[in-house]
Amino acid sequence: MKNKKAQTWGIDLMVAVTLFTFGIMLFFIYTLNSPGDTKEKFEYLYHNGKLVMDSLMSEGYPTNWETLVPLATADHNNIMKIGILNSSNKIDDKKLQAFWDLSDNSDGNGNYTFTKKVFNTRYEYRFFLEEDMNLDGDNNPATNPVIGKDVYSNAKNLVKITRFTIYKNKPITAYLYIWEE
Repeated sequence: MKNKKAQTWGIDLMVAVTLFTFGIMLFFIYTLNSPGDTKEKFEYLYHNGKLVMDSLMSEGYPTNWETLVPLATADHNNIMKIGILNSSNKIDDKKLQAFWDLSDNSDGNGNYTFTKKVFNTRYEYRFFLEEDMNLDGDNNPATNPVIGKDVYSNAKNLVKITRFTIYKNKPITAYLYIWEE
């Protein structure tokens, strides 16, 4: 009779250890793949994108910041906030041009990194409008400036912010993509 009790106790111990080990494994798997981290990153990225878009959908500070941007010689420390709207809350061509010039790195003189500093973001961004427009004196009506970096396939946690605004007395949509690299 004593042998059967010892065998039952041994089987109970093995089942308990197996269940405990299985429980610990599930806990660590869930912790490592926790959706909370992803949700927090998304919310932080979304909040950051909204702040960048809020800045762009303003006049900027100082309100004449676009006059401070002769790019080769500008003292950029005077630019506190980049905005592309005028006092009537419509897109100002000069401010849009200045933002485009300031962000363009194609010739090596652009200050995309500076714009990220002004926006107070460490994330990459890409801004564009749905309408075609002429910038830089182009006679090409298909010119639609895309400001910022290209969205690469290795972008992580990509967030899209959409706003409606007025350009040349027509409602248009402005888009901002913001992501981690």
